[in-house]
Order: sequence, then structure tokens, then C-alpha cells
Amino acid sequence: MVERSVSYDLETYDDLPDGDGQRRGQSPLEAQLQRIMDDEERHAPRWGRIGRYDGASHAAAASAAANVLRKRHGERQAVEGWRFEVRRIEDGTATGLFAQYDPEIVEQGLKEQNDEKYEVYKQQQRERAQRNRQAQTV
Repeated sequence: MVERSVSYDLETYDDLPDGDGQRRGQSPLEAQLQRIMDDEERHAPRWGRIGRYDGASHAAAASAAANVLRKRHGERQAVEGWRFEVRRIEDGTATGLFAQYDPEIVEQGLKEQNDEKYEVYKQQQRERAQRNRQAQTV
């Protein structure tokens, strides 16, 4: 079994490091995003490290988390003001998940469009999971 360690401590950065080599509302990542939104000192141009991933598959886990957040909050920063990036940290022994929030660049109407797309995506995921469960019972 692969051992994996993740921390969701919020750290704020002026710039992204150069790098070296669940459901909405329930995720620790969503709680970190709320903390960033609530504190203007943590808004862009600053970055918050919202996740730290250790273990053999740390880069894949961090990238997967970033992709989920992009689906929820928009592929473009203009949707809700969020940008998500992944960087290797600590001499490559861990991977950080970083978020930047800039409410000033949000374009009206994009959030509603993204919410609709996200609902379709969630439904597709549920259907895929159901097909996988049915395939396992056959």
C-alpha cells in the first residue's frame, strides 16, 4: 500500500515558488479557499499554499486536486477569480497545491455558465461510477 500524507495548512506567498523538480463545502481545500476570500491580505498577487502532498504519488494527487478545483471554480480566473497551480517543493520530496484569488477580474455571467457545466460533469461522474459498480457485480 502506498503511504500518502497531505496537509491543508494555509501559507501565503508573494509569488509562486520556482519549483524543484469530496463534495463542495465539505473539502478541507474549500475551507482554505474561504479563508483566502475572507482575508484581503491573501488576495492576488499573493498565492496561498492550500495543500502539501507527500508520498510516492504526491504530484499526481496534487494535480488531480487542482483539476477538481478548476472544474468547480472555472478553468479561467475570470470565472470566480481563482487560479490553481501545482509546484514541486522541498527539493522535490513534496508537491504544493497553490491558489490565487483575484475578485477584481471576475466577468459577469461566467460563474453561472461554469455552474451549469459543473453540474453536467458531476452527473457524468455519477453515471460513470454507477456503470463501474455494475460492471464489478457482473
